[in-house]
Amino acid sequence: RQVAEWGEEWVFKTLVRKYRAQPDVRVQWLNERHEQFDFYDIAVQFRDGRQEFYEVKSTVTCDKRLLEVSEKQVLEASKLKDRFNIVRVFGAGNIRSARMLLVPNPSEKCRRKAATGIE
Repeated sequence: RQVAEWGEEWVFKTLVRKYRAQPDVRVQWLNERHEQFDFYDIAVQFRDGRQEFYEVKSTVTCDKRLLEVSEKQVLEASKLKDRFNIVRVFGAGNIRSARMLLVPNPSEKCRRKAATGIE
């Protein structure tokens, strides 16, 4: 859980910095106090009521490509489409070597790959 927490906190702080000039945007870290076991870790709520959801998947390695996704996350991703994102954190725990990979709308990427064979 420590690795997951580190990654979630890093992504949360990054999103807070991204939107700090927009006081009407709210960034919420769902698991800040304790794990909620929901389909996302971080939500961004915009003034118009629109929300974006981020599921953070962290690893201490710098090259582990596979990640686990729950059935609930797959179902929500297909419903939310471009409002659901996965953020893969590599090198969690080491701020000097850590990096993030944003995977926007993973449901569409899977659909497109299934239809065409191309990512």
